[in-house]
Amino acid sequence: MTSALDRLLAQGRTAAQQLMTDRCRIERSTGIDTTDDGRDVERATTVYEGRCRLRPAGQAATTDKSGTVIVETWAYTVSVPLSVAGVRTGDAVQILTSDDPALAGRRLRVKSIDRGTQITARRLACEEVAR
Repeated sequence: MTSALDRLLAQGRTAAQQLMTDRCRIERSTGIDTTDDGRDVERATTVYEGRCRLRPAGQAATTDKSGTVIVETWAYTVSVPLSVAGVRTGDAVQILTSDDPALAGRRLRVKSIDRGTQITARRLACEEVAR
């Protein structure tokens, strides 16, 4: 028998997925290959590709002693369906398509992952660094 809580969670998870209008690919590095011309190329395996939701979570800047900004860091929360359970800290997230054209093509790094019994989506705290 399904409890009221089970039904409520199912409704919440459905609603969360309906908000996932962007698409992303999550990849994990599996090593480095060296090409014939001596360049190093990262090998990666796809952990997940599909629906996601991207929300800004903050911005920080690292400055040198003179006050000049040398690195700007943008934080995002990337939500994926709860069934996406294989993501790890350090995985790369590439935004494939987005309702915000400024986000398509962005590459992020997973910093932490939400897990819980009664959550409606898998939320990934991510960071994008521009130099």
